[in-house]
Amino acid sequence: AEEEEADAFADADEDGDGEVQHEEVVGLLQRLGDHGAAEMAAMFKAQDADRSHGLNADEFARALEAWGGGCATRRVASFCVGGRRTCCCRRGAVWASCGCAGGVRMSCR
Repeated sequence: AEEEEADAFADADEDGDGEVQHEEVVGLLQRLGDHGAAEMAAMFKAQDADRSHGLNADEFARALEAWGGGCATRRVASFCVGGRRTCCCRRGAVWASCGCAGGVRMSCR
């Protein structure tokens, strides 16, 4: 049986409304860097492409990379965002996103 991996988007969408609001990512942004309240609000707004006051799965996936929450900081072979797997490869000391190969068997929940 395939093992399921937690989805970063589903985990962040605390109220389950299908979008991640600013208050739902404050903790994540604080873990990713020393950001003040105004800076965090601006970072969130910059990623809210449709101006819905929430990030859908695609916006959240792009935001994670922009905020430094992707492969470079996770340092894992793969992770899930919005039901899609992102595979990471280590190139020397640097982790970067790369195409998922056949060796990845876990599904996203």
